[in-house]
Amino acid sequence: MDSLSFILNFFRDGIFDGRKAYLKLAGKRRTVLVPWLVAAAASLALGVFLFTEYRNSIKEYYAYDIRQEFTLPDGTQAVLFPGSSISLKPHWNPRTVNMSGTVRFTVAKDPAHPFTVTAKNAFAEVLGTVFTLCDNPPEITVEEGRVRFAAQADAEGIVLEKGESAIIKDGAPEKKPLFVFEDTPLREVLESLSGHFGVRLRCAEEGKRLSAEFKDERLEDIILLVEEALDVKIEVVK
Repeated sequence: MDSLSFILNFFRDGIFDGRKAYLKLAGKRRTVLVPWLVAAAASLALGVFLFTEYRNSIKEYYAYDIRQEFTLPDGTQAVLFPGSSISLKPHWNPRTVNMSGTVRFTVAKDPAHPFTVTAKNAFAEVLGTVFTLCDNPPEITVEEGRVRFAAQADAEGIVLEKGESAIIKDGAPEKKPLFVFEDTPLREVLESLSGHFGVRLRCAEEGKRLSAEFKDERLEDIILLVEEALDVKIEVVK
């Protein structure tokens, strides 16, 4: 529409209807701009969708009939026992793992990013260590380093160190006895204690037998308890 036709079209009885003229022009602009806006919005929505799918993509590992060993994206080594599985989001946080069954982890050290494992009824958080976690029953054994063990991520937990084990009992973590002796000859008791604490223990009456459990006790305290229970004298050989 040229300028003259435009004016004549909206001129009535000596009055130029500016509102109608504006709406007419605005309508024309919308018909031109809307397809571009729709295309841009569609492209943006597609990009957000693809990015979200990428970030949320899940990587899974399985062990069916035999034990399987895998290297996770962060360098952590995972040994899956038969019937076990683990999953993680490598593009979101490769150090957050879900698992079922029994898995032994040798965690790659990264002090700035704790490594966490969630099972059905158990949760473990570490920086760098070696441990085995089982979800049925929920149980953990620490071979190296330190691990915080709890029933779930936001629950109160306990810290376990090398050689310690724990279970989830009545919804709370509980350390398992470090040593369990059932009518065990004193000679074998002293060998177990010597090997664990890196010392050499000796007693003149090694034929006596001991039934006892020890959890967090120091070696000095264990020796005193055994001496009192069996009426013996145990010597620490330098």
